[in-house]
Amino acid sequence: MTNAPALADPVDRLVWDESPVAAVDGVAVLVIGSADLAARALRAGARVYAFCDAASDHDTLVDGITRLTPDQPLTGIDVVWLHLPRQLDELDQYCAWAVASGADQVVAGGRIKQLNHSMNDVLARHFERVNASRGRDKARVLHAAGARPRAVDRPGGAWPRWRTLDIDHAPTRVAHHGGTFASGRFDPATRLLLGQLDAVCAAAPSRVLDWGSGAGIIATALARRLPRAGIDAVDLSWAGADATRLTLHAAGLPDDTSTGLRTHWADGNALLTTLADLDLVVSNPPFHAGNAKDSSATLAMIDLAAQHLVPGGELWLVHNSHLPYLAALRRHGRAGVVAQDRSYTVSRLVA
Repeated sequence: MTNAPALADPVDRLVWDESPVAAVDGVAVLVIGSADLAARALRAGARVYAFCDAASDHDTLVDGITRLTPDQPLTGIDVVWLHLPRQLDELDQYCAWAVASGADQVVAGGRIKQLNHSMNDVLARHFERVNASRGRDKARVLHAAGARPRAVDRPGGAWPRWRTLDIDHAPTRVAHHGGTFASGRFDPATRLLLGQLDAVCAAAPSRVLDWGSGAGIIATALARRLPRAGIDAVDLSWAGADATRLTLHAAGLPDDTSTGLRTHWADGNALLTTLADLDLVVSNPPFHAGNAKDSSATLAMIDLAAQHLVPGGELWLVHNSHLPYLAALRRHGRAGVVAQDRSYTVSRLVA
């Protein structure tokens, strides 16, 4: 493509330069994972549809771009530009969305150190031809063309997918999207936390926040134990927030005013600043931001939660034992270890 506008991210620049379809008047482009790339395509005259999994990124999509999520049907797309996600299932979901949209070309970019051949294999389920660029500035793109209306050797079926798990002694259907934490499985940290559910709910809290709700496993357990509580469940990731909503609905706990349940696709710390007089905050927090390890959001959440808990309110965290969360909790009140195994720790702060 010629006359490429300046883009700060080398992945964006390479996707732009290598796209076989130019972003010109009348061309329909679906951009996944880059608000900057979507904005440049819009300025070049394309009809732009876009999605970013992180609410903080999705919210920066400029006016004139049609904002979508992967559960929304879309047709008439000429080309898809995407940033390659860490999870192969997430890539599979995006590929399926691309094919359903009518796109016959996908340009998928990423940092070379984060690419692996399994990504080619996922693309090849959905497209007849897959090849890699030579790379530039430590970035590379994968080109996919020749959409397959029926994906080849695609395990698991369509998205979202479902598992049946035993949550607090009740068989429960749990939804997950491609990018949902733990793919809807019962990860060991969540299991360790729910082993303390009697203590978590002992004070019968009435205002509750599940911060980083993932597939909705913790939110579902809390909603069953605390039927009169107002419970907010928030995840920065659309794949998490929507899975939480679906899991709660399947458990007969719909997100509406009659149940006191609310799910949010949002920055959890931004939401936390709007909530007052919380009795309980519970979290199995992430420690990655994209591909990088990053505990800053959780450390900020600890500080905010301490400000928004009522006196005697509690913050419960389950986390990798090597992370510095217990020291952060102790700066705000009585905090200690409630349970621990070889890898994870359940910590509690009493405000």
